[in-house]
Amino acid sequence: MTTENLIIRRIDTPARTGLSLSTIDRLRREGRFVPAVRLAEKAVGFLKADLDAWLATRKEVA
Repeated sequence: MTTENLIIRRIDTPARTGLSLSTIDRLRREGRFVPAVRLAEKAVGFLKADLDAWLATRKEVA
């Protein structure tokens, strides 16, 4: 698996983004966060490449 295909679990996403899980969930509901990858019935994650790209756009806003 290449680093572009690496999946960051939802629970680990706050450490990568600096956002709380509740903020991440709200942004997902609003369609303003990266698409989730279904890992199991109750488990999701996000592609590292998608998160990195999203974070890069956030840096431009700040």
